[in-house]
Amino acid sequence: RGADPIAEAILEGDSETGISIMLLDAGIDTGPILHRRSIPISEDETTGSLTAKLADLGAQALLAVLPAWIAQRITPEAQDEHSASHTRMLTKEDGQINWQKPAVVIARQVRAYRPWPGTYTTWRGKLLKIVNVYALALDPATPVAPGTVITHNEAGHAVLAIATGQGLLVVKQLQLEGKKAMSSEEFLRGYAQIVGQMLT
Repeated sequence: RGADPIAEAILEGDSETGISIMLLDAGIDTGPILHRRSIPISEDETTGSLTAKLADLGAQALLAVLPAWIAQRITPEAQDEHSASHTRMLTKEDGQINWQKPAVVIARQVRAYRPWPGTYTTWRGKLLKIVNVYALALDPATPVAPGTVITHNEAGHAVLAIATGQGLLVVKQLQLEGKKAMSSEEFLRGYAQIVGQMLT
């Protein structure tokens, strides 16, 4: 229930989510349930991609449910208030990355907040948007503070990675304030001096 359930499902690392067709009542998402359907959440799912899938799922379900409801073949099911979960409305500030958190948590944050509010950090006083990432259960060969930029060898290419509270966050795409989004390799060619520096 609430304003941002799709982003919340990704952020919490849920393995599946779904849609419910319900009757309206005086509350928010509290009406009796007519029908439910679920789908798995893939490891690279973003809120944008999952929203599109759920919209299709909801449309298919509605086409199946409406005739049955009109024919009075469906008995509404009251919701269990004790098992209900609630989400709040996201703000731009939710997108700021805390590098003390584990890499897997930050990776979920990046996917959950894409396209909005996006995830970001700062470098040399400029906003640095982190667009696409994956987490590695590895720590840097030489211990460094969370938020420190290093390089990681990926298929023979040096890519940008960031130390976190636990593991490495490998960056596939990012965007510096005032610039276009670019791949990790492109960014390193233009801003090699970022390696060894700390993001805040």
